[in-house]
Amino acid sequence: MKKWLYLGIFFSLLGFGIWKFWCLGSIELPKKQEFTINIVHPGVEIRRKDQDVWQVAKSGDQLFAGDQIHTDGEGNAIIDVYGHGEARLGNKTEITVIDASREQKVMIRLQLGFGKLWTKLKRFNNLADQYQVERNGINSSVHGTAFDMQGFATSTQIQVSDSAVSIESKNTRHVLFEGYSIQVKSDGTFGKDEISTDEVRQTEWFQKNLTSDKEFDKQYVQMLIEQYEKRHGADPQSINDAFMRLSEKTHGLLQPSQKQTMYPFYAGRRLYKISELAKRGNEGMALQEYGMLEEEILKNVHEYPNSTASFQQEIGQVLDILADSMPSSSAYRLKQKIEDTLLRLAEGDPFAEAYVRLGAVQSRLFEASDLITTSSLDDAGTALDAAHQGIENISRDMEQVKQTEEAVNHVRDKLQVLRMREGTLRIRLATAIAPPVSEISTTSMIQTTSTTMTAPTTTLPEKVLPTEIPIPLIHSLQINPGNSILKGNKAITFHVVATYADGTKKDVTDASLLSASNLRLGYFLRNTFTANPNVDGQVDIVAFYTESNKTIRAQTSIMIQP
Repeated sequence: MKKWLYLGIFFSLLGFGIWKFWCLGSIELPKKQEFTINIVHPGVEIRRKDQDVWQVAKSGDQLFAGDQIHTDGEGNAIIDVYGHGEARLGNKTEITVIDASREQKVMIRLQLGFGKLWTKLKRFNNLADQYQVERNGINSSVHGTAFDMQGFATSTQIQVSDSAVSIESKNTRHVLFEGYSIQVKSDGTFGKDEISTDEVRQTEWFQKNLTSDKEFDKQYVQMLIEQYEKRHGADPQSINDAFMRLSEKTHGLLQPSQKQTMYPFYAGRRLYKISELAKRGNEGMALQEYGMLEEEILKNVHEYPNSTASFQQEIGQVLDILADSMPSSSAYRLKQKIEDTLLRLAEGDPFAEAYVRLGAVQSRLFEASDLITTSSLDDAGTALDAAHQGIENISRDMEQVKQTEEAVNHVRDKLQVLRMREGTLRIRLATAIAPPVSEISTTSMIQTTSTTMTAPTTTLPEKVLPTEIPIPLIHSLQINPGNSILKGNKAITFHVVATYADGTKKDVTDASLLSASNLRLGYFLRNTFTANPNVDGQVDIVAFYTESNKTIRAQTSIMIQP
């Protein structure tokens, strides 16, 4: 009797062990995100395609091509863009879903009838993915940004809060950058770009959406973390990790048809655990584990090319979780290694490579902004230099690609935005290092007060150094050439000259920071300013130069003509 009891216990434990071992290779796949509507305040109706009756919309209702959504004077709603963004409907707004597919690529097309529609969209993993809002023949196209579109009786207003929007109307293409708004008439005629006024930015609609944008970013990262926690990964080099990998291989042997589908998810949970290890301070082991994982991923992609997109998505999501890792963080080197892997996965496709590198530049600029805020100024300068080099490299490579490619336009639009951010951050950094001590001159020449600085004395045996050592001071700073006129798509090279109190002059261009007040009109590469085509207006050019812990600046201007 005892024999059978023991055998029963043994086989029960054996079965339980086999079941647990099998479960190690079975993971809870992330819930498939849908294109759905969530009701913020009652007063939202929906009319399905080919139906004449409006129905009360409910949170969680899935949306399809042809559906119309309407809000009354009290109603508010948010459309969940496959978990990757939000389209927020204001009061008295009506939109139509033209397309909401994601077969080979994500293609979202919404048509604004009237009212207000604010979009907050994360950067897509694939350059082919697209999000568009249309109205009266106006097509606003983005890959990842935050912008507001409002429909009036005779015009449409678009204003961009983050990044840029490409607007097309009657074969005319226009790029609207962050911080600007534009009115487009019903006949497709573009007004002038206007800086978003404080009056507009302080409205309840604008402020509420800015707050919602920040909250969405936090919720997005938290969603990713919860998603990976549910996969129940194991710490690298632990006993559970060894059993887990063996179980994964067993699944692949017994279910070969599922191997290609499941491995990106296995790699994703391992990568997440590696990132957690790095965050805890074990950088060396994390990098070692990641090196092995990267080789496995590249080998798998070589064997199953169709799995590339799945790996890119998993790697991109972990990179989003690590976005806040700064150079001082133990996870920073891992973050850079992951960026390198994404670039390796994109090799051979110039647009895909450029898209990945744009993301890396954007990360460096984000880091620079945070580092300036925390007064880590040396690291901020390094991050800005890396971003600048990345911008130049991408710009150079895009010159080799055909001008007619739509993807090229998107890359160049993004480059313009990144140049604007770099310029703004350069000024912030220069001011943080040494606040300007002189006012900007209206004539491109700046005067400073001449004084004598005293150096410390040192006593040596039988010899005394002079107690005062005069140090030449800058008397003026000048930008050459002065006020100029420049045709669109042409360039002008500036030089910055310092004149000292003793009358000597020195070219300090390489040590100066040159910036433009409005990069919608053009952009700097080193000390050469290039005007954008088909624009007009005045742009102020400012030079900052620091010497002897004092920063002075000079200004001139350029009149851009089409």
